[in-house]
Formats: sequence, structure tokens, C-alpha cells
Amino acid sequence: MIESDWFSSNEGDVLVPSKHGEHLLIEAATNLVPVEDVQINAHVKFFQPVQAIRNPHPNRLLTVGTMSWPSNYEGVLWWLRGGYEYLQAICLDIFYDIVGTHPPFSLQQVVSQYEGVRLHSCTTNVESFWTCATVLCVPFLTAGSIQLNILKAMALGVPVISTTVGCEGLAVSSGKHLLVADTPETLALACAMVLRDKKLAFYLVRNAHQFLVEHYHITC
Repeated sequence: MIESDWFSSNEGDVLVPSKHGEHLLIEAATNLVPVEDVQINAHVKFFQPVQAIRNPHPNRLLTVGTMSWPSNYEGVLWWLRGGYEYLQAICLDIFYDIVGTHPPFSLQQVVSQYEGVRLHSCTTNVESFWTCATVLCVPFLTAGSIQLNILKAMALGVPVISTTVGCEGLAVSSGKHLLVADTPETLALACAMVLRDKKLAFYLVRNAHQFLVEHYHITC
């Protein structure tokens, strides 16, 4: 689902955040319904209030996504069980916000085992998490609308760490616009690198903003 207040299309009812998504949709539809390419635009005015009050807290990790979707909560479980303790060993004061509605009991159980990890399932103010996040972590194993959260993070100046699948279809380069890692251990290392290296974080944020300007036609 697209947050229509900050992303809009020129026309059409079916919106996809990338050419890759469009091709998958056309393949799945098999000519049963007409599919048109739509241009998704980012409107600066909707990001400015959050940007103005952005105050990243030290070592504050954020994951955002509907946690009732198996592809989302299974990715978070994979990350927590396989690599999060490694990140905790590197960044002793790490704090991790997982924001998403209707998380399954299995995720709630695992989250309760980790100090500093909080699951926020009933929040009505997601923007408050964006204001204090240091890094957006996208540990998902199946592509979907999470790509829009990556674009939102880039627009807000939040550096991104993602799996390859999590950013699938976006024309981004690892090491330039974001960092990509595909094992829990390398995901932990990538998060630690950005959390501890402000120059690297700034480099990724600057390049990500330029990426939005070039590919998503930022407008006022």
C-alpha cells in the first residue's frame, strides 16, 4: 500500500514503486487487465516537517512494515535469531524499534528475549520513530511495499541497510545509496558500520537524496 500523501502517480489505479514491480505485475496479470507504467513522485513539502525536527539518537535502529505479512515478520525473525546478538556485541548501547501492526505471537516472543528491542504494534504516530532513527534496517526476504519505506528514509535523510530482496527493483547501488547485506551476520556488520561512522552515513544520505532527485522527480 502506498502512502498517498507523500507519493503520487500521474495516472492509473495500480501503483508500483519500480519497473521491476511493473514487469512482475504484467507477468502475473497475463493480459487479463491493462497495466500501465506510472510515475511515482515524491513531494518535498510532506517530508519537510519531519526533516525539520529530525534528531537522530545514538545507535537507534528502525524497521517499519506491516508485521502481519509473513514476508515481513519472517525477515525480522531471521535477522533477530541469526545476527542481532552480533550487532549487540559491537554496539553495546543499541536500541531497536520494530514498528508494524498485528505482529504474530512468534515475533512477540522472540523480541521479548532481547534487551533494547521494542515492538510497537499499536502506534498512531509512526513519524516520531523516523525523527529519532539513526538507521533504517530492512531485513526482509521478500520484496514488497517496503521499498516505499526505503524511499521515505532516503527523502528524510535516514541511511538504509537492506537485503538484496528488500530493495529489489530500485536502481540503487550498495556502498553508494545504501548498504546491502544478505546474511544476518553481514547485516549486523553493515548496521554497525553506519552507526559508528558518521562520514559513511552522511555519504549514503547525500547520494540517496541525489538518487531521488534523478529517479523520482522530487517536487515542492
